[in-house]
Amino acid sequence: MKADILFLKRKLEKIHPDLYRYTPRPAFKTFFDSLYYSINKPMNEQGFFSLITLLHAKTGDGHTMLLPSETMTNHTNTRGKLLPFTLTYIDGKLYIVENCSADSSIEKGEEIVKINGEKTAAIMSQLMARQIRDGYNQTYPIWILNHYFRGLLQFRVRSARSLFPRT
Repeated sequence: MKADILFLKRKLEKIHPDLYRYTPRPAFKTFFDSLYYSINKPMNEQGFFSLITLLHAKTGDGHTMLLPSETMTNHTNTRGKLLPFTLTYIDGKLYIVENCSADSSIEKGEEIVKINGEKTAAIMSQLMARQIRDGYNQTYPIWILNHYFRGLLQFRVRSARSLFPRT
C-alpha cells in the first residue's frame, strides 16, 4: 500500500494538468507524507480506499476520481446491505425522502440522527471529505451524497479501528 501511495503521487505529479491549484505543493507533499506514514499496520481494501479518497478534496478537480476496485464494488453490490430509504442532506441534516422498508411507521420527512448508533453528522463529515469537487465547491459533493448515499455508505470506514483487521 505504501508503494501504491508513492505510485499514485508520481502519477498525479506527472499527468495532472494543475495538481497544485487548490493545495500548494508543500501542503500536498505533507498530505502525501501523512498518507504514507499512516499505513503502519495491515489495512483492508476498504480502509485503504477510504484513506486515498481524501485526495479528492486536495486536488479540487471533479475529473480526478479514485474508484473502488471491481472486486470491492462487486462484493458491495452482491453482499452489501443498503439502507431501505432514499435520503436527502439539507443544512447539515439527513432526511427521509422515500421509505422503501416494510416499516410503515417511518414517514417521509423524518430526520435520521444516527445510523447503527453513529451520529449522521460524523458519517456525513467523513463522506463529504472524500467526494470529488471542483475547487472549494461544496454543492457537488452534497449532490453526490444525495444521489448515491446508500451505496457510498457501504464504502466508508466506520471508525479508525476498522481501518485495520482484528488481530
